[in-house]
Amino acid sequence: MATRIPTGIGINRFGHQLALDVRRVDDALAQVPAIAAIEAVDPDTYRLIRADLLATMAESGDRVAIEARLHADVTSVAEEYMPRASDDAVLRYGRVTVSEIEQVAGRSADAAFVFLFPRQGAPVDFFAYIDESTLREDSEALADVIRTGATSAPRRADGARIDALMTDVGERLTVRHGKAAQMLGSPLSPGLDRKCLALMVADLYRMVLDLPAPDAALLLRHMWGEKSVSKAAS
Repeated sequence: MATRIPTGIGINRFGHQLALDVRRVDDALAQVPAIAAIEAVDPDTYRLIRADLLATMAESGDRVAIEARLHADVTSVAEEYMPRASDDAVLRYGRVTVSEIEQVAGRSADAAFVFLFPRQGAPVDFFAYIDESTLREDSEALADVIRTGATSAPRRADGARIDALMTDVGERLTVRHGKAAQMLGSPLSPGLDRKCLALMVADLYRMVLDLPAPDAALLLRHMWGEKSVSKAAS
């Protein structure tokens, strides 16, 4: 997921703040479907995100750094709602995730690696690699996750079913990719082909999305809850 600074907040090309009044920031953030959904279901959390954004803008005029902070805040909120979100919302977000991985990997293997396995260090400008329509779909899909998650009861995870699905997907991935599938078991190992690794992650998601909808949503919730794709290949 990638969250772009909306137009109207006021960062000029020299990195200086043109205006930081709360109303202007509110108007700009309302352009982002995922953030608008957070404001609707949890105004207190929205105000925290806005305060964090203003503080980050005051500290740095670097757009990429500011977007990385906003991305982290929105992702953290979305993760809280993912276990309760509707199957349709989860699957929609899964599909746009595949598109983002493939677009980034197609232009930069190193950026794709950081996109999938975030780490400390200078933030990466993912917007240089993902087209506008996909970014919009990402935010709208996350908005669906947040809205449906906020109005649904917690879902009971079927551990036995998850294990069976993980085994099935892992075996099919190994059949398709052979020994290369072992990369997903240790993706941070040095010397790996990062583009191959990223495209294999996209293929893993496609295999999950090809499952019957209830199974696919169940497995995606588990994978994102674990914050790891490597378990499906282990």
